[in-house]
Amino acid sequence: MVPEESQENETTKKPSEATPKPDASKPGAQRKEASAGRKKEAVCVDEVAEAVALHPALQREPRLLTPSAQWSHYSRYVYLLSKLLFFGIILGIGVWLTQSLAAVLFPIFVSLLIAYLLDPGIDWLEGRRVNRTVGILLYIFLGVLAMAGMVLFLYPTIARLVMSLVHKAPGLFEMLQKEQIPWFERTFRVSIPPTFREAITEYSAQLEQALPGVIQKVGAWLSGILTQTGAIMSSLLNLVMIPVFSFYFLRDFDVMKRHSTVLLPAYRRDFLMNRLRKMDAVVGEWFRGQLQVAAILGVLYSIGLTAVFASVGIEWSSGVAVGVVVGILSIIPYFGVFIGVIMAALIVLIEWSGIGAVIAVGAVFMVVQLLEGYIITPKVVGEKVGLSPVVVIIVLLLGGELGGLMGILLSIPVAGALKVLLPDLIEYYQSTPFYTGTVERPAFTSTLDARTRPRFVNYADEAADGAVDEKAPAQPAPADAPPKSPTKEVAPSKTAGPMSDEKGASQPGFSADATPDVPVAEPEAD
Repeated sequence: MVPEESQENETTKKPSEATPKPDASKPGAQRKEASAGRKKEAVCVDEVAEAVALHPALQREPRLLTPSAQWSHYSRYVYLLSKLLFFGIILGIGVWLTQSLAAVLFPIFVSLLIAYLLDPGIDWLEGRRVNRTVGILLYIFLGVLAMAGMVLFLYPTIARLVMSLVHKAPGLFEMLQKEQIPWFERTFRVSIPPTFREAITEYSAQLEQALPGVIQKVGAWLSGILTQTGAIMSSLLNLVMIPVFSFYFLRDFDVMKRHSTVLLPAYRRDFLMNRLRKMDAVVGEWFRGQLQVAAILGVLYSIGLTAVFASVGIEWSSGVAVGVVVGILSIIPYFGVFIGVIMAALIVLIEWSGIGAVIAVGAVFMVVQLLEGYIITPKVVGEKVGLSPVVVIIVLLLGGELGGLMGILLSIPVAGALKVLLPDLIEYYQSTPFYTGTVERPAFTSTLDARTRPRFVNYADEAADGAVDEKAPAQPAPADAPPKSPTKEVAPSKTAGPMSDEKGASQPGFSADATPDVPVAEPEAD
């Protein structure tokens, strides 16, 4: 029997250090051999620790970064700032050109927007074996017919309402003070403060004095517009060119998309195409969803207000006009409802027939808004769109303030693009040394990332780092170590960089995987 202790020693020994098996018939010899083995292992461990402690890389004191190494570390920030400056200049030039050529670019942008919105419908018709040109002409014909009908119907109705408001506005304050305030006090048993009555009297007097001047200014403005034949012709030409541009953009929309895809950088094409698809999902679904919701709201408001106005003796066309206006303006969240309430309230006050009409109009707006919030928008738009109403209102106000009508048209696409790119920007910011609090060299994880960032090579520092320290004492090999097989000497890597020691090990505080996996060309010999 061999003791367990001896078996453990035999199993832990390396093959090169194995000793001849002792004779099992001599227990004293076994204990002696086991003790000698333990002492030999302890000596080997001490020799390894001493050899590691005497290694030149560990004896050397930490050195400071040379100016070249510091520049190599911080140069990427200069590169990023230069890129931001370049793109900022390009953006500024683009904004200036957009504002300068707004009259020419407006029909082009509107036509592109129409083509972008109608392209899925044209593709659907084309899938039903309808010729693409025929489908485009059908859409344009229906659109022009709808626009002409709305203009021919809305213009006389709204003009009549405006003229009625101008003529009856002074009497509205008098009627409000003599009839409506007493009725309100009797019905709800409250008393209106005298200051409110005085304010109504004061504002009615000011309105009566200012109304003739307002009418005169409006007439002069209209006559001035009529005399500007060039401006009218330019506006009419723009309106005529929108259907023409839309036809050609719709016909060649798929070709335009393919050609624009080819222009994307090859090594970033998949990433950019993925982001463009997300932008299309956000912006396209928002536009198409809002148009459908606006059309449904326009129909519901027209039906409800027409029924209310007809029941109290007001012309039914006024209800249709208000419903159409509310539907068109409902593309902007809450804006259409706000304008619609004001228009309906003015019509009810002008054609006063009792408080019942006011209550009925309020009920129509309340019911339709409940339907829009709980049924229409969830069913039509759903959870696909990530632009909240508050964000839409803010970007529309900013776009209108910065770029006028062109800014309003471009604000929603820009907001959708920023929403898609914002997670990428946040992720990049969280990977920067400024956020992480480190000063490590950027660790490139792929060849594509390495190609997009600058790399500064200092051959003098690399030569110094790659040289072997001749002053370091050579360490004797252990006597019982196996003979080393002859290996071919490998030249120091050019990718070691000024932040590595002679053996390629990274210094404390720097990433060992800092250099990209990109081959660096050797300098040609003279």
